[in-house]
Amino acid sequence: MIDQTLKEHDGITVKDFLAQYQIEQQVNIKKELRQLADENKIRIIEDKIYRRK
Repeated sequence: MIDQTLKEHDGITVKDFLAQYQIEQQVNIKKELRQLADENKIRIIEDKIYRRK
């Protein structure tokens, strides 16, 4: 789910990315983003999300 969105919108802001989800889902999405960043699958730079290539 997250990976597909990032393929389409590499460089999307965290705010815009989270806006795609219901408020109840955003907590889990934030956790997934942190996990992906910890696993070096994505980078978050200046509030923008980039996929690792």
